[in-house]
Amino acid sequence: EGAFTFPAPVFSAGALLYGNIGNVAIVLSGSSKTDLTEKFRGRLWWDSKTVLFTITDLQIQDSGQYKVDNSDGVKKVTAYQLTVYNPVTRLHITSLQVPASSPSSVRPSANVSCWVLCSVENRRDVILSWYRGNETLNQTSSPDLNTSLSLPLEIEHRYTYYCEAKNPVSSQNLTLNISEYCLKTSGDDISSTKSFLIPVLFGCGLIVIIVVIVTYLKKRKRDEQREDASASTRLHVYTDNTEYAEVIHSNQNHSQRQPVSELGPGSTPVKLTTVYEELRHTS
Repeated sequence: EGAFTFPAPVFSAGALLYGNIGNVAIVLSGSSKTDLTEKFRGRLWWDSKTVLFTITDLQIQDSGQYKVDNSDGVKKVTAYQLTVYNPVTRLHITSLQVPASSPSSVRPSANVSCWVLCSVENRRDVILSWYRGNETLNQTSSPDLNTSLSLPLEIEHRYTYYCEAKNPVSSQNLTLNISEYCLKTSGDDISSTKSFLIPVLFGCGLIVIIVVIVTYLKKRKRDEQREDASASTRLHVYTDNTEYAEVIHSNQNHSQRQPVSELGPGSTPVKLTTVYEELRHTS
């Protein structure tokens, strides 16, 4: 979408030459012919009022050496080295987790909150930089256009930082929002830990209470079973313990009972019968 106008004028006779192709446009007697090659067809113009050549809709492939040959009067050739750049793309900042096994030179120190990484698509002559205020902290660039540019930075909360990517014709910058990308403060960590531990401790306490209740019920049931078994054993012992008593029958003709030993020799013998009766004890 860009355009470039060559400053050297051609009034009535001359040409524009490009690299090894040679003439890509000519001017004769105040008239121009600018469609000599397919490469610049519809994009190369000569303005009869400004007498200047202009290339529109510039492309990366238009980069190279151009020569304006002015043949009016004294011949004069002016050379130009044209470099076409793409505009710088949008920047991206992400949090960077540094492994514990990384060298100390790339690990955050004890008083630093975090690391961040600024990235941008790599294009011709793009330079990526980190700034702290007006101070340039570090920068990087690469001739390999197949990879993106990335630049890490160690952040301290008390400063303001921004990342910038630029080439000779355009630039992009992005100010770092520390609270968005960096680690939480210790107070936030404690609050987060409490929020996590409270439900866990409550759940553990509930489990302990349930275990205690179940254990108590099982013990109570076992005690009741032991009491039932003990009562059954006592009943069995009492059943086997038989006691005996002697019952003395008296003659119904006598008005008073007499013990057997007191009967006289002349008394009529009384037939005695021994009766056994089982005495049962009730619990």
